[in-house]
Amino acid sequence: MKRSLSISMFLLLASLMLGCKSYTEKLTDSVTRAKETVALGSMRTIVIAEQTYAASNEGVFASFEQLVDEGYLSSQFDHEKPKMGGYILTLTVSGKNEAPTYSINADPEPPLQGRHFFTDSNANLTRVNLTQPAGPSDPIMTE
Repeated sequence: MKRSLSISMFLLLASLMLGCKSYTEKLTDSVTRAKETVALGSMRTIVIAEQTYAASNEGVFASFEQLVDEGYLSSQFDHEKPKMGGYILTLTVSGKNEAPTYSINADPEPPLQGRHFFTDSNANLTRVNLTQPAGPSDPIMTE
């Protein structure tokens, strides 16, 4: 009797531990997805600001500082590499001696794990990389 009770208790505890592990993994995934959503929303905000700025400035794009100074972005973007939702945003603008372009990267701030995102003025599609900063040759994000 004691042996079957011990086995039952062991099975119950094992089930509880597996359930807790599964719950914890799902909770971690939810937090990661929420942070990714903040990063993607920030990237969309920057795209709209760049397009609006360019429409008023002969097709030229702007840095974070210029976009904030001109009122196209809020002061939370007033950094060389602003951080949003655990992601570091990088904006690269060119166009002095070439056609105006911009690109935006959103990369998880260490030690955060997550996907890396990229968009630019050429295709205006979000690209994703699972292990390193994304670029123009990475797959297009479908979700």
